[in-house]
Amino acid sequence: MPSNKGQLVSQHLENISRAALENYQGILKEYVKGRHGVYALYIKGHL
Repeated sequence: MPSNKGQLVSQHLENISRAALENYQGILKEYVKGRHGVYALYIKGHL
């Protein structure tokens, strides 16, 4: 995997439903494991 060093944003997700986050918790947890960053979750447009 190429290095993301120096990049402000390396990846992002938008408009992911709560149901998808709940249904795929295991996959998402494994994916973000060990990655540093800011994770903002919104419900009905509110942070």
